[in-house]
Amino acid sequence: MTFLRTNLLQISCGFYLLILLIITNQLISNAPISGDASENFRMAYNLYKHGVLSLDLEEDAVQLSPSNQREPFPPVITALFMHLHPGIDQSMTYASLANGVHTEKVKQVNLFWIALLMVGLVFLTRSFTRSPLALFTVLILVSFYFVLYSSNFDRLYTEFPTAALMVLTSLFFIHGIKEKNKLLYAVSGVLYGLLILTKAIFFYLLPLVGLALFFLSYFPKNAIKNKTSYIHAGLFLVGGLFIITPWLIRNKVYLGEYQITQRGGIVLHLRAVHNQMTNEEVIGAFHFFGPELYQLISGKVFDIEASDFNENGKFRRLNRQNPNGNAVSEGRPDQVTSLYAYTWAERTRWIQYYEQQGMDSAHQLAEARLDEGAKKMILEQPLRHVAMTSVFMWRGLWCFPYRNVPFGGDRLQNFVHYINNLVNLFAFASFIGLFILGWRKRNAAYLALLLLPCLMVLLQSFVSHNIPRYSQPAIPLALLCLILMIEYGVHHIKTRNLTS
Repeated sequence: MTFLRTNLLQISCGFYLLILLIITNQLISNAPISGDASENFRMAYNLYKHGVLSLDLEEDAVQLSPSNQREPFPPVITALFMHLHPGIDQSMTYASLANGVHTEKVKQVNLFWIALLMVGLVFLTRSFTRSPLALFTVLILVSFYFVLYSSNFDRLYTEFPTAALMVLTSLFFIHGIKEKNKLLYAVSGVLYGLLILTKAIFFYLLPLVGLALFFLSYFPKNAIKNKTSYIHAGLFLVGGLFIITPWLIRNKVYLGEYQITQRGGIVLHLRAVHNQMTNEEVIGAFHFFGPELYQLISGKVFDIEASDFNENGKFRRLNRQNPNGNAVSEGRPDQVTSLYAYTWAERTRWIQYYEQQGMDSAHQLAEARLDEGAKKMILEQPLRHVAMTSVFMWRGLWCFPYRNVPFGGDRLQNFVHYINNLVNLFAFASFIGLFILGWRKRNAAYLALLLLPCLMVLLQSFVSHNIPRYSQPAIPLALLCLILMIEYGVHHIKTRNLTS
């Protein structure tokens, strides 16, 4: 009977995944690949067409220069997918693939990432619970709150790849902890290396994750006195370094720096500039970056209105959508409206300066100047920077996307949004609950499950402006933690009722 139940569960999961992929495929459109996603695709296209990871738009391979503007692993997979796709061939132009009749074929690479994510979630969930109800609840919640509601399936952002690799990496090092298996630690390190090459923030977390795995290897026993703990953590680190070292060397040879990407300067500058918010603007930021439920309350308590964030409002510097005229494109940071636009105008100013000086790699030099300026601003007010981390953690936590229901009036739509806010709140609050439970129960697997999503959100809050999209890869693991906490609560109530 156990064999039959297992087979039935596997068939059910496979059928569910097939239905999800069919629905998602129907929703993928020929809408242009734009924004950050256009850079991911440009690197993929040049690799597919010319064998070079480059951002250039030249059709002559000789004129292409290597780039590390974006992390390489998603473009590599997209290029491989294009090579294998029967509906894509070398004769197709960049325009037709990025903004034309063949665009949806390129975006179908997202189906691969969704399948990888969902398969990983099945195995990860089954590592903690044998309940089919819990498993399918996780799959359904992730399908809506991460796959379908976000519309990321119709873009080429890195949220799907990052989430899939976070789940797979967690799966392998959790089983490494449970089974004390050296190979699983090494494989988890390799997967973590791919995660770094998908989302560079994890490069800076590598020592912390390795240290955490060292202590969790035989938790709650003393890892320092256990030789195997050093071996396990070492295998994880070696696996990660094995993957990222060739990319670091490539960037040193071609671009002069050992780095994963060259976007660190502008991101850190955006964060540092936002430290200049006044105390009143901080209150406005919590309102502006918060969910509808919080805005309902804070608007009345602090007398905040939507018009306060318009171009003439008292909180205009917080709204990146406010118009700035030509100030950004002409490099005039003193004439912009928002703090966000200030950084971009400053970047343009430095690019223009280096181009006028006839310097090569003006963009790279401008990034370095922004990085230097950001660090100077942070070191001048280090306590302010630490304090402002709470604002950007708050901003990133409210990352659950939502859709209006196709019927009903404003009251129903607001109700749906409020439900979404509560699911978002409870999902991330479950991180705290699972940490307490894991610590009390001395459950290393629970603590290991929290490593990647919590460290990612914390570091992004510290070094970036942390728009909600940055935190979205944590949604699948947050929903899994929520279901595990609910299951534990239900089990605890049942056990107490039986013993009373």
